Amino acid sequence: MLDNLTIKQKLRLIPISAVFLMIISAVVFAIYPRFALVTFIGTIGLLLIFARTISLTILKSINEFHKGFEIINSSSNTEHRLDISGNDEIVEVSKLFNTYMEKLDTIANKDKEAIEDIANVAKMMAVGFVSVRIKSEAGSPGLQQAVEGFNTALGEMEKATIEISRVMSALGTSNYAVEFETGKYSGELGGMMTSLQGLSESVGDFMALLSINGLALNQGASTLSNASNDLSASSNTQASSLEETAAAIEELTSNIAANSQKATEMASLARETQTAANDGKALADTTVSAMHEISRATQSINDAVNIIENIAFQTNILSLNAAVEAATAGDAGKGFAVVAQEVRNLANRSADAAQQIKLLAELANTKSTDGLQVSENMMKGLDVINQKIMMTTQLVQDVANGSREQMAGINQINSAVAQLDQMTQQNASLANDVSHLSEDILGMSQSLSDTAAKTKYRTESENRVCRIDMMFETNKLKFDHVNFKNNNFGKLKESISAWTVTNETQCDLGKWIQAHNNESYAKGPEWKDLLTHHAHVHQKVQEFINREKSGGRPEELERIAKEIETDTTKVFASLNKVRVAACMEDQQIIPTKNVHTHAPRHTAIVSKQSTFSTPKSSFKKDDTIWENF
Repeated sequence: MLDNLTIKQKLRLIPISAVFLMIISAVVFAIYPRFALVTFIGTIGLLLIFARTISLTILKSINEFHKGFEIINSSSNTEHRLDISGNDEIVEVSKLFNTYMEKLDTIANKDKEAIEDIANVAKMMAVGFVSVRIKSEAGSPGLQQAVEGFNTALGEMEKATIEISRVMSALGTSNYAVEFETGKYSGELGGMMTSLQGLSESVGDFMALLSINGLALNQGASTLSNASNDLSASSNTQASSLEETAAAIEELTSNIAANSQKATEMASLARETQTAANDGKALADTTVSAMHEISRATQSINDAVNIIENIAFQTNILSLNAAVEAATAGDAGKGFAVVAQEVRNLANRSADAAQQIKLLAELANTKSTDGLQVSENMMKGLDVINQKIMMTTQLVQDVANGSREQMAGINQINSAVAQLDQMTQQNASLANDVSHLSEDILGMSQSLSDTAAKTKYRTESENRVCRIDMMFETNKLKFDHVNFKNNNFGKLKESISAWTVTNETQCDLGKWIQAHNNESYAKGPEWKDLLTHHAHVHQKVQEFINREKSGGRPEELERIAKEIETDTTKVFASLNKVRVAACMEDQQIIPTKNVHTHAPRHTAIVSKQSTFSTPKSSFKKDDTIWENF
């Protein structure tokens, strides 16, 4: 009966029961005064019993309520329900509690389905899908808001991946002039878009360099092909001529060998002639000596004739004296006169004979003198002949020696010509190989030109590829800054407090700027823009870290992150403009602004040897280098 009463009703029964018992006690006390104490005690007892019964009934409902909460609290099971019996307030509260638990159970079941859906979507995301969505509706508003935010993030990531796929597809089809927005996304995704921009620019620059030098290579290969063909023809002609020369030299060698043999024989004859000349000289010396003897004998005859003439003269004088004496003697002297006459006749005859002998002696002397002169002249002539023969012998000997040396030289020449002929044959073969190779190079250069012609890149790339070292250096510095930004962002999930990033003068780009700050191309506005935007990147990254660690609002962090991407893009553009300024300084290419959509404009470039030197810096292999880049 009490179970059907509310607690208020039960509590009201206690004072009503007390009043009722007091009335009964008063009535009993009035009728039976002597039983007043018993009546009072009985009334109090009944009141206590009644109060206890009511309290036990209330406590039973409270215990049931407490037991249900303990079960829910210990198991977090929203399926448990409180037992409902009676009609008191606790039962009403239990009914409300059970209704609330049914609502929580519905919310929990929806949240469970949503969480399972989130887990499945997360698994799909882990393998690369961003087109999936959380389709279950969460029961709790907070979780539903998270689901909606998660789906919104997935939608943005899907748009980003679609954009990235579009850009990558364009790059894959050799379209390096593809346009895309780089400042829309920030963080790591923004870094990926910025990296794609750097990739398209660097590959476009390479294709521009390939395109610009392609024609020059093609022309050079064509010239090389023509030259190699001419060289091949010339080598073959030269080989033929050299064969004829070798044959002529062989014939000349045979002639020189015969001449050398004849020169040896002439030397032998010259030595024999010199021996005969020496013998003739000895005979001439003997003749001269004999002529001298004849001359001396003739002189002796002259001396003897002079004596005879003197005797004849004396005899004639004596005969004259005898005739005079005979004439003086008269007849006695007649006979003596005859003798004197005969003596005078003999004297005259002796004188005449002496005169004739003298004439003959003088003639003999003259002849001997002439003979002596002739002999002496012959001696001189023989001396001259001997000297000439000696000179001739020496000359013939020299000719013989020269012939032998010529023979040795001509043999060497013949050997050299034979080697030269062999080398010429090899050169002719190599010239033919070079000719074929040059044709292959011409084909490859044409293929490169055709490949470059099928690509699409921004034509301004042609204005900044004159310095190859600078191109590779600046492209590396671009990606260094993307890694610097991404690695500092990646450290946010690990570090509790803010840290200090490297300032703009200590990173590789800052060191490169300092190393080239005195270059002529570093005097223009593009260099100042590079300094400004580069400093902003470092300052904004530091500001983002400080704000994020100090609890900055998401919209404020988003604004700073987009400013970082914008300034990074501006650093890229400033580096490109600096390279254009450097190339304009070299006066090798003319700036253009149109996007290349057809066969590239070919301009032969003689790449200036880069005057850049990469600043010395220690590059670490681990990722921590980018945190303090």
